[in-house]
Amino acid sequence: MFETVTAEKSLLFLKDDLLVNQFKELASRYPQFHKVPQLGIVKPNDVWIAAFNIWLLLQPDDYNILESAEKTLYYSSNFIILNELKNDHYFKFIKTHPALVTELLFITALYLSEALNQWLTDVLIAEKREDIIIRNRQRSYFEMHTKTEEEVRKFVEDQAAIVKIIMPIITKENALEYLIKNSYDTALTQFSKKNIVVEN
Repeated sequence: MFETVTAEKSLLFLKDDLLVNQFKELASRYPQFHKVPQLGIVKPNDVWIAAFNIWLLLQPDDYNILESAEKTLYYSSNFIILNELKNDHYFKFIKTHPALVTELLFITALYLSEALNQWLTDVLIAEKREDIIIRNRQRSYFEMHTKTEEEVRKFVEDQAAIVKIIMPIITKENALEYLIKNSYDTALTQFSKKNIVVEN
């Protein structure tokens, strides 16, 4: 679960554990959302790490969070998606909206990571690449860059295949923006049930 989140597993460079601890504190405060990450293209534990990466992108620019240069070599599909999120106008709206509180950003990141996980699963199934899904579910996904040369080679091959499949979809359709908006709307609905009103 969220305890598996570490700075070392993040795709973004962190100089210390400050934001890791903040994320874990939020996760421990909201146990009702612990079942949100479900099995998809990666295991639920890895969906938590994906959520952490998204949550980091939603943090103020003052934190100066950068991509891990080393990991861009291995996790090409993830960085393409993260960059698409970062540049999406609705994602920017969520990030910079003055009325949005940390808790809502956390819940949004959780729902968006699960939505992306399911979207990638559906896309690969449509392309008859269930083999990639099976391999990813058996992997400690965000530690693959540390594995044996052969394991890394196969992982990078799978990454290249995913990129080839998703790029035409991302460039021609508004799929990610729909996922962002839907995830935020779901998070806002769930958050509002706690009688905290946030202006949309």
